[in-house]
Amino acid sequence: MKKTLKDHLVDTLDDLVEEQFTRFKDKLGETRFQGRKIAKGKLQKAKSLEVASLLISTYSQTHAAKNAVSILRAINEADLAEELKKKTRADDCEEST
Repeated sequence: MKKTLKDHLVDTLDDLVEEQFTRFKDKLGETRFQGRKIAKGKLQKAKSLEVASLLISTYSQTHAAKNAVSILRAINEADLAEELKKKTRADDCEEST
């Protein structure tokens, strides 16, 4: 069974050390994509699964990974950003349900 977008997002977020995960959430809460942003209050105590769900529900399947890649690059996690970008190509993962 192929991994879903949410699976790939969770795996990537789980690869961040705690300090970098906190930086990711902080940057995500400050950044507006497509006129929308996730409230910092929702991100503050969120674990990787919750953050992945918020990314998908706020920005859609189409843009969640792209936005995560941008945030990863912004916090100097270029390797993880590239890995996520490769794993989330349209034919590489299934729709989350």
